[in-house]
Amino acid sequence: MADAITHVVFDMGNVLMGWTPFAFAFTYADTEGEAREVADSIFDSAEWPLVDAGAISEPTMLAIAKGRLPKRLHGVLEETYANYHDLQPVMWAVNRLAFALADAGCHLYILSNAGERFRGIAPRIPVFGALDGVLVSAFEHVMKPDVAIYRLFCQRNGLEPKECVFVDDSPKNCAGAERAGMKAVCFTGNAERLRRDLAELGVPGAADYVAPKDADEPFEIPAEVQARVKVVMGKLLAEAGRREPNDPRIEPGHEPLLAVEGPDLGRNL
Repeated sequence: MADAITHVVFDMGNVLMGWTPFAFAFTYADTEGEAREVADSIFDSAEWPLVDAGAISEPTMLAIAKGRLPKRLHGVLEETYANYHDLQPVMWAVNRLAFALADAGCHLYILSNAGERFRGIAPRIPVFGALDGVLVSAFEHVMKPDVAIYRLFCQRNGLEPKECVFVDDSPKNCAGAERAGMKAVCFTGNAERLRRDLAELGVPGAADYVAPKDADEPFEIPAEVQARVKVVMGKLLAEAGRREPNDPRIEPGHEPLLAVEGPDLGRNL
């Protein structure tokens, strides 16, 4: 019988935290149409994955986005981008399951395609303080589904790919994990289905876990987990060569590959 898989690697967006770009923008826009324009100009743009890859800076992306929008929506765009990480809904049922896996002896991780703004959302992820490791694409200049990021994740955490199961809502990202030698589960939004899939792989705690009726409701984060948030964040930033959380300065050698600003970037690049 194969050894149990005890290392569970989660994507963040649409797995541990919800991803609702239109809702972010509609918080500040006056109409649905304006919200759609703003959301598309940021989150559905060609520049968004470049920010996640650490290839361009946030100011560059915002300057390009402004070039697509009328000036009356520039304020909405700025507020949306400045605050979206505070608006992401928690996916409580998946976080509950993750805690149950940890209680059963599993080691938990996050491997996310995300920009430097990950620092802002991380403390809001209920399970963050229980993680054994985190790897974020923008800090490393490599993204899922590139096999290199999964290999880097394993190297960074001293793991063999076969010891890990990767959970992501993107079939492409799951395929990348499998090419790297990991098991993968494509999350479709159903926490119970995720539990069953993990149980089939023999992940400890998955078979015995019974979700409460209020699984989708907020729950109190254990004090010891809350206390470890800064520790986990410090480890992430140290491994990525970054400074302390929320320090806007960038370490030499880790600057985005393109960092320019200007009102006409949307037309001139």
